[in-house]
Amino acid sequence: MKRLFCISIAVWATAIPFSAAALAQATAFDGTYVGVSATYRGAMSGTGRGCPQFPAPKPLTISGGHARMEWSDSTLQGDVTPQGGLTLRAASTGNFTGQIAQGRITGAYAGHCNYDLVWQKR
Repeated sequence: MKRLFCISIAVWATAIPFSAAALAQATAFDGTYVGVSATYRGAMSGTGRGCPQFPAPKPLTISGGHARMEWSDSTLQGDVTPQGGLTLRAASTGNFTGQIAQGRITGAYAGHCNYDLVWQKR
């Protein structure tokens, strides 16, 4: 029993620095990203009637490694990986999957309407 306790403490102690390092890497992406472009890529079904076309997405904010942005009448949100991977979800809409590199977020939104989206860090 004492040995199991010591192993548990050792695992817990090594997990804390790893978590802190991962959080520090993810927060390196914190900031406000301004929409650069939005390219309509079609609809999941049929004609895509009702799919708005717009020049750029709304701003995206990352704070504490957590990203969020307004999309239509909901909010997409999710966490940034230490490598800059980003997946945003909302309960009633689609998902955005992208990558952050050199202050730029690029990726795709998949829902009823599909878009390629780009942001630049302000």
